[in-house]
Amino acid sequence: MSPSNRLKYDPNPNFGHVSKLDKALAVVGYAVVTVQVVFFFLARIIYWLPTSIIRQGSTRGTQAFTSHRYGDRLAAFPEVIDRPEFSGIWVTKPGFTRASKPRDADVVLIYVHGGGYVTGLPEQYVCMLLRMAERIEAKGQKVAIFALRYSLAPERRFPTQLLQAAACWDYVVGEMGVQPTRVALMGDSAGASIILSMLAHMSHPLVGVERVKRPAKPGRGLFLISPWVNPVDETGYDDKPGMDVVNVATLRAWAVAAATGVEDDDVARYLEFTGPRDDWHDILPAYTWVSAGGNERFLRNITRFVDAARKAGKRVDYQVRKGEVHVWQFMECVVDGDKAMGQEFGTFEDDLLAGTDGLAKAILDAQRSK
Repeated sequence: MSPSNRLKYDPNPNFGHVSKLDKALAVVGYAVVTVQVVFFFLARIIYWLPTSIIRQGSTRGTQAFTSHRYGDRLAAFPEVIDRPEFSGIWVTKPGFTRASKPRDADVVLIYVHGGGYVTGLPEQYVCMLLRMAERIEAKGQKVAIFALRYSLAPERRFPTQLLQAAACWDYVVGEMGVQPTRVALMGDSAGASIILSMLAHMSHPLVGVERVKRPAKPGRGLFLISPWVNPVDETGYDDKPGMDVVNVATLRAWAVAAATGVEDDDVARYLEFTGPRDDWHDILPAYTWVSAGGNERFLRNITRFVDAARKAGKRVDYQVRKGEVHVWQFMECVVDGDKAMGQEFGTFEDDLLAGTDGLAKAILDAQRSK
């Protein structure tokens, strides 16, 4: 049973339930496809798999809390926050101590996971997030990380996820007393989309949706990993067959699951971020960092987003990693996370989880460049 199934206010109560029919379909799907790399394998069959099977992604990331590397420091984590308006986990707090206060951190990172709006759990990112925290603390910066658990589509459609992200923001800067100047926002893929939607809602509230109680810009920056900047627009996807985990048919299906019924005007303002807008200055903070893989289907649209923001006068640093796929930093953790978790705390090999180390460096560099 996944951690989310133990929540009183579980945003995804069906996560982890698989019918016998879905299991049978999955067996057939796995049987007819053979590839060598796990994410290429998924790219070939993911469209045909039932959603319940896709949602069976491992939650073994939580084992990082009791791993050789972190067990002595983080056995008391994760700290679960379980409320009707949002759920999530404190992955770590300053000094890797549960009793410490997030408001005492130099940087409080709010992380929103990806998964096409239809799958994913924050627990899957624990290895990546802890590695980032370790790198940041090693440079003398105290860090706290909160990872949002949001409701998935099609059970809950947009703007539910926007509302939950906004409630999370209000919790961190309100109840937890964290100054917005110390907050950094980070998300991958659909999680990055949710963050952009929330920032757009902060500046221009969506009609009929509760306003953010404490609107402000994240003073430590916005960090977008392979962002899905146009979920409902089918144009602009690069044709990269056999090179990326994402395929166009799956993207179309997931977009329908997430955004069916959303008005066109709302789509343009709260879900479409690849073209010229008159409110870039209101949406983006002083500093935005964007990452993409050179072989990912989103590359063209991510570049369009970056170009549009820069033309509006916003500061955006953009890094494209040649030969890499969608959310390649997380993929590194999937492949090499166990090795890293078996090492001593404070041990860093140059080529091991280099993508995650790059994320930590981006946060640190953003602060130094002010």
